[in-house]
Amino acid sequence: LPTAQKQLNTGKNYGPIRPPVNAEGEFLINYFGTAHSIPSISFVDVYNNTFPIETVKNKIILIGEMDAGLHDDVYVPNTFQGPMPGVEVHANAIETLLTGKVLTASSWTLTTVLIILFAGLGTTLVMYLRPLVHLPLLGTSLVLYLAMAFMLFRNNGLILNMLYPPLTLTTAWIIGNALKFLLIEGEKRFAIKAFSHYVSDSLVGKIITDPHKLQLGGEKKYMTVSFTDIADFTTMSEAVTPEELRDFLNDYFDTMTTCITKQEGTLDKYIGDAIMCFYGAPLHTPNHEGKACAAALEMHRRIPALRKKWETHPHFGQFSIRTGIATGNMAVGNFGSQKRFDYTVIGDKVNLAARIEGANKVYSTEICISEETYHAVKETYSCRIMDNLQVKGKQDAVQIYELRGLHSEQERLFVQSWQKVYTLYSAGQFAEALLSLQQHQVSFHDPLGEVYLVRLQKLIQHPPMAPWNGVFKMNIK
Repeated sequence: LPTAQKQLNTGKNYGPIRPPVNAEGEFLINYFGTAHSIPSISFVDVYNNTFPIETVKNKIILIGEMDAGLHDDVYVPNTFQGPMPGVEVHANAIETLLTGKVLTASSWTLTTVLIILFAGLGTTLVMYLRPLVHLPLLGTSLVLYLAMAFMLFRNNGLILNMLYPPLTLTTAWIIGNALKFLLIEGEKRFAIKAFSHYVSDSLVGKIITDPHKLQLGGEKKYMTVSFTDIADFTTMSEAVTPEELRDFLNDYFDTMTTCITKQEGTLDKYIGDAIMCFYGAPLHTPNHEGKACAAALEMHRRIPALRKKWETHPHFGQFSIRTGIATGNMAVGNFGSQKRFDYTVIGDKVNLAARIEGANKVYSTEICISEETYHAVKETYSCRIMDNLQVKGKQDAVQIYELRGLHSEQERLFVQSWQKVYTLYSAGQFAEALLSLQQHQVSFHDPLGEVYLVRLQKLIQHPPMAPWNGVFKMNIK
């Protein structure tokens, strides 16, 4: 052995060597090489005395079997090229004792401390860092522990526990992620359950993944807003009990809200019997004008079924609704105070939608849309111009249109007939418009036509002052 050679050459008397054995008489061997790394001499050469005496002079000599076929071989920790002959195991044991490089396994106290530290580290990584950060840190921590264990083994002969601390770190990371996932998913389910009454699930998911949208403030967006209310609701509500009104409105709101969320609309609020909603936020929604119109048409199609459901009630069996839709730039976001705010929209187009919803009462129509909405949906839906209207509170007139439904041949003939009437009316040719309108009414029995019959008769009796601009001023909201 190289070390034994050096020490024996000094002539030093080592005295008795006491190996650091445990209660079972065992101690850890520090292996200094792999199998067959210690020089050996064949028994034949010894028998024939054909080896140089310098090879064994002042050295410790061990006699043993080296041939693998004799089965005196042992698998040891650094067995990389096959098992080690048993005699070499004894040689490494002697080298360990002579050099004093005895190996020491870490105590259970140290191992327990490392387990606690790694459990805390794994939990901290998961709870306070994002996945893209804590996953690389987990790998880095494991590599650093392995590097530290190697250095302590090499320099100090200390064998750290290579199972429990790394396993604890990995397990804490896995359990932490599982708990965090369950916690977050629970919060998401709660949020979805709470918000799904107002917006579709896809919009709830966007709000959850983009929390800044729940902060106070707003942004300018091109959107579509809609108002719907029940005709003559005040009179209806005065004739029923609060409990009856509650049950009816809950049924009505549930049906209407389903139509809105189906088209990715956001329910803004219930205002008495009125429903305010918008399309295009918080998610950008392509064709938000078309979705608003689709929702409105479905809401109105659902009314006959609700009437039938409440037909035995003297006041709810014949109700009807009116809708106003407007498109344009508006501010959307959370408005209010730091303690209480609403996610809503504000702006001129919002006011316009509310005003033209009320215009339905004047024109005997059900769904009234703004000019911007009309130009966006006219290829999909049948619409006809209602009037050039100046609503209360606005100086400029706006063209408003009736949304009627999908295109059909019957609708084409209807709109074509009405357009002829309105063209003559807007040109100031009232007598010709009246004649055309009378023909229109014979064919279609149009409620809006009845409104224009009265108007045209008044205009013929009392012609307006020139120039005629065709603007009708509505003085009610």
